[in-house]
Amino acid sequence: MIAVVRVGGPNPQETRPLYDILSVAGLIDEVDFTWNADGSLATQVFKKGGATVLTLTYTWNPDGTLNRIVRT
Repeated sequence: MIAVVRVGGPNPQETRPLYDILSVAGLIDEVDFTWNADGSLATQVFKKGGATVLTLTYTWNPDGTLNRIVRT
């Protein structure tokens, strides 16, 4: 299911996806990874032509389960 948001303009009933993280896939030509000391993933930096398009930062619980992903 994709969340949608109502937008203004000539037709205020028009809706479009609120945010689709997969839509950046066509913009990416490089992904850099950084790792925590325990071997868990710390960040993913998605780039196009050397410029950062999207960064995901991962936070882990003490038991090793994923706690949070922050998009910047």
